[in-house]
Amino acid sequence: MTSQQLSTTQLLEQLPEILRDGVAQAWGDLCATAGSDNPLQNSSQLLELFTVLASSKFISQQFQRKPHLLNELIASGDLDRPYPRDELSQRLAVVIDAAEDEASLIKVIRIFRQREMVRLGWRDLTGKASLKEVVETLSELAEAAVSQGLTKLYQWHCEQWGTPLDSDGNPQQLVVLGM
Repeated sequence: MTSQQLSTTQLLEQLPEILRDGVAQAWGDLCATAGSDNPLQNSSQLLELFTVLASSKFISQQFQRKPHLLNELIASGDLDRPYPRDELSQRLAVVIDAAEDEASLIKVIRIFRQREMVRLGWRDLTGKASLKEVVETLSELAEAAVSQGLTKLYQWHCEQWGTPLDSDGNPQQLVVLGM
């Protein structure tokens, strides 16, 4: 048994017994999809990962579907820090700007949202984020996705069909009636 395997075994033993098999399975699946590219630097990061895998099926599935995501989040340092105000909106603006049509807009917003939900879930489940941070970040994410997505769609529709006008000839904006 290598020191990494021993370390993994010892860390799994720190989890409640009822969670060990599920986390070991999720870890094995993650290792199989990620190959030998293990971004975890130390046992505390591995224990955090085990905590997250034990607590969130969504995050576990995201890591399995996108093996690069764990590497990206660790390399960026985004798991260890809260975003300053408006950073999330600025990041989303860059992503949305790259969209070329409605289908790609929907896709980039979905991928962005999934990444940020994994990041925020990790921070919440490992105790790195306060309830205030979690709620504020979720609100900012929803607001940014709706407003920036709507702005991009409005721009495209105005370019294609012209600016919508009311009966007095005043420009009309798109609105969201419900979600």
